[in-house]
Amino acid sequence: MSITNEDLIKVLTHKIEIKQDKIMDKLTKKDIFKEFARIEQLREGTSLQLKELFRYNGKAPQEESFSRVEMIGEPEDYTFALTLVEGKPVFKGDILYTKLYIQVEIISAIGTCMYVREIKEDNLTTYTTDYLLWNKPKPTTFELNGKTLPLPEIRKFDDGVAYYLDSFNIKLDNYKKYRWLSHDDRDNVAKEIQLFLAKLLSGEIE
Repeated sequence: MSITNEDLIKVLTHKIEIKQDKIMDKLTKKDIFKEFARIEQLREGTSLQLKELFRYNGKAPQEESFSRVEMIGEPEDYTFALTLVEGKPVFKGDILYTKLYIQVEIISAIGTCMYVREIKEDNLTTYTTDYLLWNKPKPTTFELNGKTLPLPEIRKFDDGVAYYLDSFNIKLDNYKKYRWLSHDDRDNVAKEIQLFLAKLLSGEIE
């Protein structure tokens, strides 16, 4: 019997709901100390300070006296980072992006598996932390004439051979030129642009 992605999401959802009910809603002082120990481990090998990995009454604490040794306030006053993405702590409710440009709201996590809501489709699903980004990634392709074509990059003076659309002389601010890394990419893009212009001028495209 094979396990489908839908089955996996159901299992993870159930486990996360139990975890969230325990950690986020019914924390005891003992649980708080365990959470502090967890985020201490989470920040190992990073330059993050402990106070960056939890919130007190919804805000990042300012006092250095906050620690897992001496707890201030009540257990329900604390919120802890779930994991790290790109070296930054991730909390429930944070908004991130997938590598396919999908905007997601973080719900919870088990290890490196993040349970999220895809905002546009209002769809619940899971992603691993290495597939998530804080900032929306720049597209690398575009659609023209029903085909997927590579976008050019900004030409740097020290990065070797580059191929331009000479006939179009495409430039950015500060006279930076677009370039492609291969003849084939450049020629395919030029061909499709010429085809699009021909259709447009002939009235085939309105």
